[in-house]
Amino acid sequence: TYHVSPTGSDSNSGSEARPFRTIQKAADSVKPGDTVLVGDGVYAYSGSNDCHGKVVVCVSRGGSTDNWVIFRSKNKWGAKIDGGNGKAGSGFVVRGGASYVRIQGFEMTGLANANGSAGGIDLLDGGSYIQVIGNNIYNIGRVCTNTSNGQNGIYIKADYVVAEGNFIHDVGRLIPGQQGCQPNNEFWKNHDHGVYHSGGNHVTIRNNTIYNIKQGWAIQVYPRSRAHMNILNNTIAFGNQENGKLGAVVMWASSAGGMKVSDSTIANNIFYQVNTAAIWMGGASAVGPMKFANVRISNNIISNGVLLAAEKNIDFSGLALADNLEKTDPKFVDPAAGDFPLRSDSPP
Repeated sequence: TYHVSPTGSDSNSGSEARPFRTIQKAADSVKPGDTVLVGDGVYAYSGSNDCHGKVVVCVSRGGSTDNWVIFRSKNKWGAKIDGGNGKAGSGFVVRGGASYVRIQGFEMTGLANANGSAGGIDLLDGGSYIQVIGNNIYNIGRVCTNTSNGQNGIYIKADYVVAEGNFIHDVGRLIPGQQGCQPNNEFWKNHDHGVYHSGGNHVTIRNNTIYNIKQGWAIQVYPRSRAHMNILNNTIAFGNQENGKLGAVVMWASSAGGMKVSDSTIANNIFYQVNTAAIWMGGASAVGPMKFANVRISNNIISNGVLLAAEKNIDFSGLALADNLEKTDPKFVDPAAGDFPLRSDSPP
């Protein structure tokens, strides 16, 4: 076990008595089976590493099947990854084929990139078997920018990923008039997301609370085909309300090659105060319709809209809908205050 503390030094051994100062030093030291315990305090960008751009923790060393590498806040949300309102663009980036990695219990805020993409946690292609558990990711991308790149809570482009029990909220760039911002385009309407599932098979997004994602979608499924995608038991509230930007989950086929979703489930989610529908489907008709194979959408509650809004170029064969409750108040305790437990009189 390696230990990290704001009062430590990277010239130390990383023991509990002589902890490292930066999480990056621990990430550069781990071997399969190692755990990194991070003490309470603030951790900022400490200098260049193996990742492109300003990344607080670049993870390029992973574990193995029975020997995961674990990064864990010693106390839940006590270790704070702070981007300094754009001084760093990403909190954790898992890259270079690093696999069998868990990131657990951190608070992440202030990460942004006015000149490119930003994220609380980015899981890049090449790796697999990655878990993102119980983190509080908020105030991501809060800068004035014209970039077409997304500012995201979690970006997923890897196989066998579990994102579970995270709070992801208040993600997205500044809008016109906010803090004097005057962007030159309308990317602020739909480019920033809570969870951006760009690609990867066997991805599970469950038991997360995702809210105040107003410059994009709570969950974006775009642009690649995928199998075994499971979106389960999430609470999603207060999403994008721009005209024509429907839904809290968007599933959109790329104009470059279309998209097929297979062997997947979207179930037991609560959608609160969405724009028209819980899920919006569409894509470029030039590459043929979006296709489904053995996909089920069931047992979801939508407070003020319908389940689906879909473009014409959708092939609905292979998609089953069952037992969804539309226009039904889930009866949260105090959603305006971000308090989403259900009251005793909530629908069964």
